[in-house]
Amino acid sequence: MQELNRLLKDRFNEIWINGRFVASINRFNYWLMLYSVDSKYVELVYDKSCGKIVWLSFAEEADLEKYLEGIEISLPVAG
Repeated sequence: MQELNRLLKDRFNEIWINGRFVASINRFNYWLMLYSVDSKYVELVYDKSCGKIVWLSFAEEADLEKYLEGIEISLPVAG
């Protein structure tokens, strides 16, 4: 279990340093957070009840769809 915790911490540190936050979703007792890292998307799942990241994985296309509703794109108005 300590090895798993160390691996999660190492991967999270890489995401924290090199990643760009894209969006988050509040689902029940979890925060789902999407980051962009090196042209890939990574999804983190944070369990609010224990205050820890419990899942970290590369996001597939189906994972990205749930974030679309919360992403706003605004373009400057020419004039």
